[in-house]
Amino acid sequence: MRRLFAAFFAVSAAFAGAIYAAASLAGRQLRPGLYIPVSLRMLLLSFALCYASVSLLFRHVGRRAERRLHALEITHCGRTVSVRALADSGNELVEPLSGCRVAVVGASALAPLFDDPAFLTEPDLLAALKRGGTRFRLLPCMGVAARSALLLCFRPDAILVDGIPRTDLMVAVSPNQLSPDGEYQAITGG
Repeated sequence: MRRLFAAFFAVSAAFAGAIYAAASLAGRQLRPGLYIPVSLRMLLLSFALCYASVSLLFRHVGRRAERRLHALEITHCGRTVSVRALADSGNELVEPLSGCRVAVVGASALAPLFDDPAFLTEPDLLAALKRGGTRFRLLPCMGVAARSALLLCFRPDAILVDGIPRTDLMVAVSPNQLSPDGEYQAITGG
């Protein structure tokens, strides 16, 4: 509730400042006091400019605040990698045989876990499955761009999410980079 009041007063102050600045730029003689005589046109123009700038600011701040990142630590065959994972409420991937939830991790982030990581980006998934060994399986999934697809999936020896061990989580390999700016390398369920 405090944030809401703070935002209200910040927007009110910005709007008052915009009207004061517009009146000054228009050459109006400003007298001290609560009332500043401005035309309706100047009031609407000030409001439109102030609204646009505050909307852009809050949209940018809100988008960043919505993102929740987790520390993911994956151990496989004695090797460990640490990645940042975006908590995505839209990730409802479940491995059908075990019923475990699935975190999607970029192949480049998982490469240090394997002696020959080239199979992680192999276009022929059956060949990749054979090269990966018995821990790997294919995970059916749907996405926005694809009606159905398959991802290479495996159960690591251990997986920690924010330092907490998870036994109900598997790892699917994405051949693509998940974050355009590299902010995170994995996506987990929200």
